[in-house]
Amino acid sequence: MINRMKHIGIIILSLILAFDLIAQKENDINDFKYELNETKHDTSRIKLFNQIAQYYRNRNTDSTLVFCDIVVKSTDSILLNSKARNLIEVLEKQKAISLTIAGHVFIERGQYKKAENNYLNAYDIYKLYEDKLGMGKCFNNLGRVYNNTESKDKSIEFYSKALQIFLEIGFERGILACYINIAVLHKNSGQFIESLDLLFKALKLINDTGKNQGLITLCYNNIGTVFFEQKEYDNSLIYTKKALKLRKETDDLKGVASCYINIGIIHEARANYDSALHFYNEALKIRRDIKYTIGLAECYNNIAVVNKKQGEFKSAIENYQKAEKYYRNQGRKSGHAIVLGNISSLYNKMAETVCDKKEITFLLNNSVKYGEKALQIANEIESFQIEYEFSLNIMDALKNLNNPKEALKYAEIYIESRDSMFTIEKSKARSEEHTSELQSHSFISYAVFCLKKKKY
Repeated sequence: MINRMKHIGIIILSLILAFDLIAQKENDINDFKYELNETKHDTSRIKLFNQIAQYYRNRNTDSTLVFCDIVVKSTDSILLNSKARNLIEVLEKQKAISLTIAGHVFIERGQYKKAENNYLNAYDIYKLYEDKLGMGKCFNNLGRVYNNTESKDKSIEFYSKALQIFLEIGFERGILACYINIAVLHKNSGQFIESLDLLFKALKLINDTGKNQGLITLCYNNIGTVFFEQKEYDNSLIYTKKALKLRKETDDLKGVASCYINIGIIHEARANYDSALHFYNEALKIRRDIKYTIGLAECYNNIAVVNKKQGEFKSAIENYQKAEKYYRNQGRKSGHAIVLGNISSLYNKMAETVCDKKEITFLLNNSVKYGEKALQIANEIESFQIEYEFSLNIMDALKNLNNPKEALKYAEIYIESRDSMFTIEKSKARSEEHTSELQSHSFISYAVFCLKKKKY
């Protein structure tokens, strides 16, 4: 099994549903240009700008933000001079849509505070007009923000708020989203049977009703991730390839890249390293092209892991450093800590392969330096698993540097973090990826209760 700490963020990608509040239009960009030239009414043009912003979501996110900014500024300008209530409501809701689309881009770029502000501003608009569907979707999107910023309890709280609204208004797509989101939470808590149960129920509901076909891809992908965690690699590959096929058919480049990452991880788990590198590099190329910067760090980290396994240490260091830079700049502390720890581990490994005493000392000192940086961040976010995983690296390096007193200190950290993880595991509240990411089972239980009560 792949050591979990070596792959970041997307161990094998679990996708959580986001809402854009706009129907995706399959027009070619030239169709949009034609419509803009033919449309003279401000409100219609603003709606088209939102559709163009959505069109660029999986193609060029810089263009997405440009068109979102046009919508926000245009609506604000028109609203200053308008007194017609109906027009005001239409324009403000278009502004909320634009804020939401831009919020998704900010999440993808690791700009979580901006995303949170956008979703909160959109929520205020929908609340003003008592638009429950819009409010529920904003709650769901805020759940994504908190999921990415390691505020897991808060994430589950907002998913549960979204679920309450979707059940109240009978929004089937939203209810399905809750199936998927709760399934991901079960997976992250090691509850694989419960996770698969929810995902297959969602898949059955989609197939039975013939609606919400777009969610099939999410179901396939997440089923693949659960099978991976259970080491059922054949099944994992089957469902991941099903997801990839649908992503390609819909020209979802971001989704295609995510599937490539997942396929690469499956190949790596089977020690098919050349195949793993092929898929990681394919994902990297796509993410560069669409400027999906938040995904570049995962690509570089995963490539570095394989470089290390193949003994390509220079390439591994270069790729780890690229990943570290992205995580640091994006403020993603868990990922940043793990990459630093991975670099520490790599320097330890390199020290085992050389004979020159000066070089050995240099490498071991680097191992300690990067390991201590990793543990400092792990301590800040209270991640016992990161402390557990990488304290041994520092201990081994210090022992080899003939510093047993300092080595003992890190042995104690290792034991304390191991004991802390054992305590959390006993309470069945430990996230698989990072032990700081505790799940609120009261919220999960409530959400599952609501789903059963409604018999969805």
